[in-house]
Amino acid sequence: MSPLISCKELKKAFGAKEILKGISFSLFPGQKVGVIGPNGAGKSTLLKILTGHETADGGEVVFKKGLQLGYVPQMSEPFEGTLLEAVLAVKDDEVEAKKWLSKVGFDNPWQMANQLSGGWQKKLDLAKAMASHPDVLLLDEPTNHLDLASILWLENFLLKEVPAYMVTSHDRQFLEKVTTQMMEVSPRFAEGIFASEGSYYSFIEKRDAFLKAQAEYGQALKSKVRREVDWLRTTPQARTTKSRSRIDKAHALIDELSDVSRRNKQSKLNIDFSGTERATRKLIAAKNISKRELFKNLDILLSPGTRLGILGPNGSGKSTLMKILAMELSPDTGTVKTAEGVQIVYFDQMREQLPLDLSIKEALSPNGEWVDYRGKQLHVNSWAKKFFFSPDVMDLPIGYLSGGERARLIIARLMLKPADVLFLDEPTNDLDIETLEVIEESLDEFPGAVVLITHDREMMDRIAQERIVLEKAEEKKVEKAAPEKKKSTLKVSFKDKFEYEKLGKEIDVLEREVEELTNALSDPERIGELEVLGTKLHEKEERLQAAFERWHELSDLIES
Repeated sequence: MSPLISCKELKKAFGAKEILKGISFSLFPGQKVGVIGPNGAGKSTLLKILTGHETADGGEVVFKKGLQLGYVPQMSEPFEGTLLEAVLAVKDDEVEAKKWLSKVGFDNPWQMANQLSGGWQKKLDLAKAMASHPDVLLLDEPTNHLDLASILWLENFLLKEVPAYMVTSHDRQFLEKVTTQMMEVSPRFAEGIFASEGSYYSFIEKRDAFLKAQAEYGQALKSKVRREVDWLRTTPQARTTKSRSRIDKAHALIDELSDVSRRNKQSKLNIDFSGTERATRKLIAAKNISKRELFKNLDILLSPGTRLGILGPNGSGKSTLMKILAMELSPDTGTVKTAEGVQIVYFDQMREQLPLDLSIKEALSPNGEWVDYRGKQLHVNSWAKKFFFSPDVMDLPIGYLSGGERARLIIARLMLKPADVLFLDEPTNDLDIETLEVIEESLDEFPGAVVLITHDREMMDRIAQERIVLEKAEEKKVEKAAPEKKKSTLKVSFKDKFEYEKLGKEIDVLEREVEELTNALSDPERIGELEVLGTKLHEKEERLQAAFERWHELSDLIES
C-alpha cells in the first residue's frame, strides 16, 4: 500500500530556534493519527508545512498523485458573509456546500458567519474542509473552546465521516477515542519523533518503555565511554592503525553519549499553587443565587479541600456562575459571602489581557529584577526557568509567544499570588499534555478550594469530587451531582444531625479563638507570654482541624 503523505527529514527553524530537526514519517489510507508533543515542539508548524501555509527549511514532502487535503486550523478566520458563502468561497458547489453545512448541524445556510460562537465556528471550518471531499483531513487542536457535547459530536463525526486524518490535541480522552496511531514530536527522540500503532493510552505505555530503555542505554554508554577515556589518557601517542581506529570509535562514543544525555535530560515544569493554609470552613458561601435564566436558587459552599467542577454546554452560564462565586459579578437574587480577607486567584479562559509589546520579564516582574514567592525573594530569571523561559528570551515581547507559552506565562504570574480559592476557567486550552499532568498533581496537593471549568474529561474526572451541571436556559434545569461518590443508602440519624450542628457552632468559636491568639502573638505588650500563647494556639489549631474534618464527613453524609 502506497502512502498518502510521505515526509522525509523535515526541518524548520524560526530565527535561532530550531523547531523540527529532520523528522520523517508516512501516513497511509485509513490511518487516524493523533499528534502530541510539548509546546513549541512544532506540531502546528508540521501541519502548516503539509498544507502549504509554512515552508520547510529542509527535507521533502511527497503527496500521492491527486491527493485532496482538508485543513481545520486552530484559529478560525473571520468571514463577513453567510455560512453558505463561507463554504462556497473554498468549494464552488452549492449542493455540496449545503450538504456539509447540514451534516455538521446548521439548519440555516443563510445565517451570518460572524455571529457564530466558538463551537459553531469550528463546525463551519469542518464543513468548509469536508466540502472538497478530502482524502486526508488535518485538524489542529479542534477541541479547544468546545463544550463536552460538541467534543462528543466531533468524535462521532470524525469516526463516521473522515477516511483518514491527522489531529493535534491535548485532550487525552478525545485522542483515545479517535486515533488508531499516535506520534509524538519531541527532542527527546533521536529522530525527533516517536510513533506506534494503537490509541493514546497504549501509545503512552510504549513510549514510556522506549524512554526507559533509552535512559538505561545512556547509563551503559557512560560506563563504556569512561573506559575509553581512561584508555585514551594512558595510551602512548604513537598510533598504529588499530589504535587509531579505536581512538576514532572512542570519540564517536563520546559524541553519542552527549546526544543521548541531551535527549534523556527531561526538564519538568514545576507548578505548585501557593495556598494560605486558612483553616476556616467557610471560604465562600453562596445562598439561593440566581442569574437571569441561566440558573436559579443555587446553594454552594467552598471550604478548604473543596474540588468543584462546573459543567454544561456553551452558553449555559458556567463562566457566569464562576464569576459570581469569585465576586466579579453580582447575582440577580441571593447572596455570596466570603471569609474575611479571603484571597482569590482567577485563571480566565480568555487569558489576561497583557499588552503584546510587554516583555516576558516585565510581565513576571514589573517592578525590578526580583519576584516574591512564599515570602522568598527569587531572581526573575530563576522564576522564569521553572516555566521553560530561558534568560535569553526574557526581553522577547509576549506577542511572539505561542498560545501554550502564553498560558505558561499566565500560570507563572498566578503562582506568585497566595490563594484560598483557585478559580480555573478552561485552563487546559493550548497547554501540552505533560503540563496538564503537572497542573493536576499540583491541584491534588493544593490545600484550599478549587473551582474548575474544563472540557478536558481527564482533568475533570481526576480533580472534581463535586459537580454542578448547568443546562441550556430553555431546558430550565440545574442538576448537582458527585459522580465520583456513590450516594449513601443509609439514613442520617438524629445523633449525626445534632453532632453536625454542634460542630458548626464549635468551629465558629475555635476560629475566633485562633484569630485572637494569632493577634496576641504579634502584640509587643504580651511578649512575655509567647510560650504560653504559642502552646494554646497549637492546641486550638489541632482541635479546629479535627473538628473541621469530622464536620466535613458529616456534611458529605447529610448532603448525600
